[in-house]
Amino acid sequence: MCEYSAKDGQATDWHMIHLGHMALSGAGILFTEATAVEPEGCITHADLGLYSDESEVALGKVVRAIRRYSNIPVAKGGWQTLAPFAVPFTAGDDAPLALDAAALRRIKDAFVSTTKRAVRLGIDAV
Repeated sequence: MCEYSAKDGQATDWHMIHLGHMALSGAGILFTEATAVEPEGCITHADLGLYSDESEVALGKVVRAIRRYSNIPVAKGGWQTLAPFAVPFTAGDDAPLALDAAALRRIKDAFVSTTKRAVRLGIDAV
């Protein structure tokens, strides 16, 4: 998604409200919009970026507020993440639960099944 609400690549009050609302929705994970790595990579003049100290500070305010108030972390009612290996994304993160071959097959089969359902419904992209 693109929100077209950044100013010079910097997150604004819109991001605090929009992403904060999503973070409080009960979701297990939250994604930001597409985020440019340099100004020339933006699609529009109002795209979010993370290419300067100023854009890092602005987005950091949003991230810290979400982490403080949302229930996405397991300790606050979220759920255990899964991965091929029990390696946390960054130091201090909860490690994901390592999946064995059977679990990976189960998840693959679930993606196949869901894709078939989407095709039956006429969804154009998955």
